[in-house]
Amino acid sequence: MKLIGIIIIGSIFCLGVLFGFFFQHYPYIQWNPEIKIYEVFQVITTLFIALAIPFFIKKWIDDSRVVKTLLNKESDDISVEAKKINEKFISSYNTGNITSQDKKFINITFSQIENLIQTFESSIRVCFNNRCNSQFQDFKIAYLEYWHNVTSGDLMSDSFTIIDENYLSFHSEEYSKFLQALRKFNIFLQKQ
Repeated sequence: MKLIGIIIIGSIFCLGVLFGFFFQHYPYIQWNPEIKIYEVFQVITTLFIALAIPFFIKKWIDDSRVVKTLLNKESDDISVEAKKINEKFISSYNTGNITSQDKKFINITFSQIENLIQTFESSIRVCFNNRCNSQFQDFKIAYLEYWHNVTSGDLMSDSFTIIDENYLSFHSEEYSKFLQALRKFNIFLQKQ
């Protein structure tokens, strides 16, 4: 790395020497005494800024877009896992009963969602520091309410074996609230 730096500096120096030699020995290029040297440097600096800024801004926009795309993918993963729980309730309603295997599946899927949310939270903290903290906490509270309302009631007892219309409706409402909180947070992230 140090060698590359020395080569670059040497190349710039050689180009400067060549430019000076050509500037002094060719009569085709005559220096206008009315032009001040600082004006030349001002024009060169303006041209450099005009050419360099679009590249920096484009890179900044592209980096921001990549980060938001990755965060959107993580939130989609959360949504997919939550959809599995919803589909399990719908299939249990259609079959007329819910088994202990179905209940284990629901608990395991909630555990996976929790792991995904923790990963999502760490990614958000890396990308946005604490700018999204309160909005993320609102989303996390919505998840905890969804988890608590679904798993803390009669569902996990051995005597609960039938998913009726009332419970399916209750679950659908809780699922919708959770998805709404997730979408609201995604919209907030896209505005950042």
